[in-house]
Amino acid sequence: MENTVPLIDCIVEITGEAIAMRGEEYVYLHSKETVEPSILAEAKALKVEKEKPVVPASITPRQARLYLHQNGLLDQIETMIAQDKAYEIEWEYATAIERNNPLTQAMITELGLSAAETDAMFVEASGL
Repeated sequence: MENTVPLIDCIVEITGEAIAMRGEEYVYLHSKETVEPSILAEAKALKVEKEKPVVPASITPRQARLYLHQNGLLDQIETMIAQDKAYEIEWEYATAIERNNPLTQAMITELGLSAAETDAMFVEASGL
């Protein structure tokens, strides 16, 4: 689900003042003056930041397996896991796949994922 934040909310957060729209312009409600371009630029940057997806700290084992399967990575991970009994036990019985867990980190290394790619994987998998 996409997180949409109205620009006017960001302007209000920055200025602490009531804002209204007049045509295509944002104006201060009390003075009817147009909101300054620098405030609009700051509000647009805040809007972009607020609309970034939140990266979950963990996903369910089901979500992890579905994501890996859908992206053709499950066999590679299962081969890696089969080489370590502790990893097998953890993969089989974990109730959550935590982003900073040693097994998860080993899987990230096995797949050659960057931090940004791992974040994207966790965001996408959390929606499955």
